Amino acid sequence: MYRVLATSQTPALVLYLLDVSASMDRAMGDKTRLQVALEALREALSAMLFRSTKGMQISPRYLVGIYAYSNGVIDVLEGVRPIDQVAPIVDQRLRLIHTQQGTETAQAFYQAAQILKQWLPRLYSSPAPLIAHLTDGEYTGADPEPLARMLRQLRVADGYVLMQNIYISESFARVVQHPQRWTGIQSDTPLPDPYAQKLRAMSSLIPDTYLQYLREFMHANLKDGSYMLFPGHTPEFIRFGFQMSAATGMQNIGG
Repeated sequence: MYRVLATSQTPALVLYLLDVSASMDRAMGDKTRLQVALEALREALSAMLFRSTKGMQISPRYLVGIYAYSNGVIDVLEGVRPIDQVAPIVDQRLRLIHTQQGTETAQAFYQAAQILKQWLPRLYSSPAPLIAHLTDGEYTGADPEPLARMLRQLRVADGYVLMQNIYISESFARVVQHPQRWTGIQSDTPLPDPYAQKLRAMSSLIPDTYLQYLREFMHANLKDGSYMLFPGHTPEFIRFGFQMSAATGMQNIGG
């Protein structure tokens, strides 16, 4: 499983769910958490665009949806769009994102479920879709874990939907090294707080083909059996997490 390449005939679907609650205004260096996250997202989208470009031709190898959530869910791109349509508008659309008060994570996951139910029949021969969720704190409202488990049961021929979580928490600073030295989070890894443990339960395991790609092309040191739960306590880790999401459909490097 997880070997289908992203092409214009078999595009890879990536849905980004971004927590824009008020705490995302907290400082991370000389920027806010939200500013750092949006810059990392731009870099990931630029990587997708680069991989989709040959000469002057951009191939729609990726389908992208971006959903910012707080009290409710904002459809940033106004629908799922191919990467060639995302590139001209993404900067303008991301500048419209601002923080609010709540953290209605379950609403964002419900939105992802509706999108997947709409798109999965058309993407049955494509790479398994990936949901990249970034948050910096525990949810308000309904528990998102049942929805996360349901999303991970949806599948295409390539495999089950993949769920990635990037968790911005200072508690990681005591136990996590530089991204290229970090060995990942496994089932027996001690985690710093209960919400990190919950996010691990909501995350997919990184498929072997993805691990191979990450080790060879991103110089990662992730162990087998690592979960798609990434620390986000530094800009470097946030970029690392989002770049993994941009590797969707690129993981078959053996031939």
